[in-house]
Parts: sequence; structure tokens; C-alpha cells
Amino acid sequence: MAAYQYSSDAITLSLDATAADLGGHIVEGFADGSMIRISRSEPMRSLKASGDGKVNTFNKRNNRNGTIAFTLEAASPSNKFLRDLALSDQNSGNGIVGVGVKDTFGAEFSKSPQAVLVGPPDMDFSTESGTREWMLICTELDIAAEGSTQV
Repeated sequence: MAAYQYSSDAITLSLDATAADLGGHIVEGFADGSMIRISRSEPMRSLKASGDGKVNTFNKRNNRNGTIAFTLEAASPSNKFLRDLALSDQNSGNGIVGVGVKDTFGAEFSKSPQAVLVGPPDMDFSTESGTREWMLICTELDIAAEGSTQV
């Protein structure tokens, strides 16, 4: 029987914000639980049936755009970097970044040459520290779900 390995600390999210004069940044301080969610804006394919149900057509969609949502602890130092990036985009339109997500234990990765934050996260305050959920909208989102490394 084969064994595989996974560790949440082997997941990296990197942003290249040189266009915004903020340099590169490796995001840190992910919240416990679901850290990063990567999704396409729409399916790669759809199916259309004729009115009488006798002819079916698989439609290929060319939209490779998508989103990368990630949740950080409120105390994460990456929140300041992301806030600065959002402000740069708001004030000068200079918030477009390259983004990459990589599982350094496995072969899985996602990347986009152009992504932008949709805005600042919603904030809530409670009796314990909270989280901040950020979202990037991405062009040409490449998603390679290839599994973990066998040990």
C-alpha cells in the first residue's frame, strides 16, 4: 500500500507586486482550517441538449479566469502587505500582481500572471482573535491538481 505526505506548512502563496513598488511577498499566518480556495469562474465544459433530447453538444469554454480566496489570522503580518496592495490599487490602479500557490511536498500548484484584490476583507471583532478573508480575481488561472508526493 502506498503512503503519501501532506503538511499545511508546505503550502506557499506568493505575490509578485513589483508593479506596485511593493516587491515580492510570501503570505504567512494562515488561519486554522481551510486556508486557500482556488476556483475557476466557470466550468471548462458545459453540455447542451436539443429540444427532443436526441442531440447533445459538449461546449468548450475558453474562460480561464478564476479566484483565489485565502484566510489569514487577524494578527498575520501579511495583512499589512495586502492592505498596502489594496490601497495602491485604489489610489493608482497599480495593484495587479502575479500569484502562485504551491504545495512544496507535492506536485500541485496554481498560478496566474495577473491578479488583483477585490478589496479589503470584512472585519469582525470578538472575544478572541479573528480572521481576515482576502480574495484575488485572476486571469489565465492555471490549476494543476496532481496529488501529493509518495513516500
